[in-house]
Amino acid sequence: KVIYNSTKINASIERKVDKTYINFGFIGGLMPFKGIELLLKTYLKIKKPNYRLFVAGSGKYGYDDYLKSTYKDDSIIFMGRVEPKSFFEKIDVVIVPSTWYENFPGVIVESFAFGIPVIGSNIGGIPELIKEGLNGIVFDPFKENDLEKKMIEFENNVDEWRNKTEIIRQSAQRFLDYEKWLEEWKSLYSMLLKA
Repeated sequence: KVIYNSTKINASIERKVDKTYINFGFIGGLMPFKGIELLLKTYLKIKKPNYRLFVAGSGKYGYDDYLKSTYKDDSIIFMGRVEPKSFFEKIDVVIVPSTWYENFPGVIVESFAFGIPVIGSNIGGIPELIKEGLNGIVFDPFKENDLEKKMIEFENNVDEWRNKTEIIRQSAQRFLDYEKWLEEWKSLYSMLLKA
């Protein structure tokens, strides 16, 4: 039995998305296994004048400086560490390009709570959270050009995705219901004590 973590998120923001752009985003620790370089390389390969990529987070040992110098482009905005609200208010879609097995990436639930879809890797717990076409898109980080295809697919349907904000928010509710989470744990403990 899987009991997902519950979390509290204050996701009330006024979205300030500049709709003249397709606003891709990454938020989290800037570490190689998070797939940030896969995202940056893919973005630079397919970017168009109406694309922007917001990168929020920081890295260790100068990795963020390396990324800024290696993937320098006017349409890539390295925000550093920021309050999540200031990131999410600018974004059309969050990309979670992890190349290692993450059980429950909180950034996905946080994105959903803000009504923002996710393009996420098909490894670890990520595909359990994303319902294809409802709240996001899944891709294979080890399949050549798959992220590229999914980013272009998102662009081709951006207006549809922008209109799914409430549906996406609702998909986060099962992870945000603390009382339900607590009841599931009580039920599990009770079952184990009876065994």
